[in-house]
Amino acid sequence: MTVGALAGTVVHALEERELDTLKNPTRSLDVILLMGAALGQIAISYFSIVAIVVTHPISMLNSIILAYSISLIIQHISQNIFIIEGLHRQPLLMSEDSQLAAHSTQGPPSPQVLPNEDRALSHLCEEPVPSPAGEETDKSEKEKCEDSSPNMDNLETRQEKQSVSWTYIQAYRHLNWKRRALKEISSFLIMCNIILWIMPSFGAHPVFENGIEKSFYGYSTWFAIVNFGLPLGVFYRMHSVGDLLEVYRSA
Repeated sequence: MTVGALAGTVVHALEERELDTLKNPTRSLDVILLMGAALGQIAISYFSIVAIVVTHPISMLNSIILAYSISLIIQHISQNIFIIEGLHRQPLLMSEDSQLAAHSTQGPPSPQVLPNEDRALSHLCEEPVPSPAGEETDKSEKEKCEDSSPNMDNLETRQEKQSVSWTYIQAYRHLNWKRRALKEISSFLIMCNIILWIMPSFGAHPVFENGIEKSFYGYSTWFAIVNFGLPLGVFYRMHSVGDLLEVYRSA
């Protein structure tokens, strides 16, 4: 996640879009909530690093927890930078969007040709011809038209789905590598944050099983630190998913 966020920050620096310096209360609130919520997990990691470094424990588990705490702080900082850079980028101009739409509409797949029976039935349904045989033939033609109408509706639905899929594929192909990289990095970070959001929500905290922090700070102090940081950590992951979706949409 740290490597992905750093790569996204580099791609942001190489982009042609300029920073949006206009005041936006919604964006300012998102940034404040993002940075404030990150302090919870950073505080827990910081106090864990202090306890492990001061006590000097020689254990593989404690070394792993130390490395985990350091990498978690770096990951939060790098992800915040990536999200804030993405939120402060100006949206694309209308001319670029129109050019992309023009490219995406070129060469769509040809619509499916109706079979002979369906084509004949549709022609009869559109232009009914008076029949000399009487009302019985008119009723039979109406029944045929009613039977053929679901097939025609299904065919039109399939054609609409194919056109929409073709438009999305062509639009994605015509994205430049920078926008495509930003979308891929954003989607990867969204999935990672959802996983790290679900795990603490159900009480999975294996990093606190060593007991060094509890013995170093005392039960009451460490209990207060954990109860302050864990809810903020869960909120940070939840809020990061929303901000990353915004970065993905604007990329």
